[in-house]
Amino acid sequence: KHHLGSEWRGVFFDRMLGLQDMAVTEYKRALALDPSSYVAHNNLGSIYLGRSMFAEAAGELETAARLKPGNGSIYNNLGAAYNAEKEYDRAIAVYETGLRYSPRMPQLWLNLALAYENKNIPGKAVFCCRKALEIDPGYENARLHLKRMQDAAKNRK
Repeated sequence: KHHLGSEWRGVFFDRMLGLQDMAVTEYKRALALDPSSYVAHNNLGSIYLGRSMFAEAAGELETAARLKPGNGSIYNNLGAAYNAEKEYDRAIAVYETGLRYSPRMPQLWLNLALAYENKNIPGKAVFCCRKALEIDPGYENARLHLKRMQDAAKNRK
């Protein structure tokens, strides 16, 4: 029970106050008490991702995915770490795994689109952007990326 308190204090510090160093300390404390806390691994990985510490992020997120398979948010974060490291094939595989569990998560579709775009597979990138918008027509980030991809395709012709 104590580890959950530390975990949630970490969430509070990270999300509400932006005190990431304190959040990292709290997540590490929570993991010392309960190494099987997928929430702490995921949130610690998310902080590392935000700090461009991609290898550390991937390590925490891989652990979170092993502990809680089927959580689309974990796969989304892990894919982002691989994509940032230019490991596009791994990112694509992780996003596709996440979509098997969470097929209606527009962020996964958009991030899969960006990985395909980074691999220079524009047809699949556009398809995935459209899927994100099909799920959430108000998803402005997907709309902006789709427009940019379509404009780039026109300019290549």
